[in-house]
Amino acid sequence: MKSEKASKVPFGGGALDRRGGGGAANGSGALFDCIGAGAGHDAEGLARKAEVLDRAAARSEANEPFEVLRQFGGYEIAMMAGAALGAAVVRRPVVVDGFIATAAALAAIRLQPALRDYCIFAHCSAERGHRLMLEILGAEPLLELNLRLGEGTGAVLAMPLLRAAARLVTDVADLAEVMGPV
Repeated sequence: MKSEKASKVPFGGGALDRRGGGGAANGSGALFDCIGAGAGHDAEGLARKAEVLDRAAARSEANEPFEVLRQFGGYEIAMMAGAALGAAVVRRPVVVDGFIATAAALAAIRLQPALRDYCIFAHCSAERGHRLMLEILGAEPLLELNLRLGEGTGAVLAMPLLRAAARLVTDVADLAEVMGPV
């Protein structure tokens, strides 16, 4: 049996694999608006990435969310999408980190739109397509730091802000408590 406190702890995750951005771009639906240099591509590497993704998109007619996730998401994005869906099932907030985590959230939300209500978007990264995915989701990130780090860095930075917001709602006296009976 889960404790009541456990369901209130936010779930947050981020991408550990620096090669995940291509799959994230393909899964977003606006492929060439989304691909970027990532954490280390030069112009030649970016051109190779675009060519590979173009070939992958040409071989597929996937339109349904699960098929797009299956064909282009990769294990990391599929795992994050599933983890976000699982967190929402137990009514846990989902702190979405950066570009790749947002692609996972987008795929999961397309599978189960109710997930959107549980998502808190930590930041908007420096990756070109991240802003586009946030706009598609109607999401405003908590932070604008132009990070391109991965590993859940943006989610970690957002956690103290979320804790502070929760404390404001639960622990700060309201006017009636301060003024007393009138």
